[in-house]
Amino acid sequence: MYNDKEGKYLNRSRFYVSYAWHASLSRKLQFSAGLSVGGMNYSVEGTPLSGDGSDTKVDGAVGISFYSDAFHVGLSFGQIFNSKVQPLEEITVLSPFINMYANRKFLFNENFLFSPSFTARIPFINESGDKLNPLFDMNLLIELRKKLLISSGIHNNSMMIIAAGIKGLSISHGELGIMVSYAFPGLRKTLIRTNYGEIGIHYSF
Repeated sequence: MYNDKEGKYLNRSRFYVSYAWHASLSRKLQFSAGLSVGGMNYSVEGTPLSGDGSDTKVDGAVGISFYSDAFHVGLSFGQIFNSKVQPLEEITVLSPFINMYANRKFLFNENFLFSPSFTARIPFINESGDKLNPLFDMNLLIELRKKLLISSGIHNNSMMIIAAGIKGLSISHGELGIMVSYAFPGLRKTLIRTNYGEIGIHYSF
């Protein structure tokens, strides 16, 4: 589950249940296939004249990947239901898209890992006939002593992202990881401030 709030009036929430199946193709190569099914809620705080609005629609994705200890490549098909969310008058279309992902790990020694990655999101033509532009992410991750994470990259063709975090913290029979990132328009000038920060927390047991 995650939430995205834009200003004071717009609120988007997504929730999914995922299942993945893994199989060994060889001693080093693994295969995985999976799906996610859930939905999106879009709520708008309106004016006394227009009132508030909220709408929830089904959403989902399917994908496959090949991976080993050294690399990971995958292909997925997102927003497969082409749902239309309409909290008030405007309609948000969850247009289907294809994601392609590739990652390579270079382990120089047990204390230093260097890992570049690349992601491409290729949308389909929407119902209005406008061609939606592909989006690309490129990232470089450095891992020190299997604990400290530092990364930088390009998001959505123009946004620069810097991030730092820590993983593998032993807490109550499990492991905790925390990642903090900050994004800013480093490759193009904007009239509107589009900087944003994110905090990710992962716990496994």
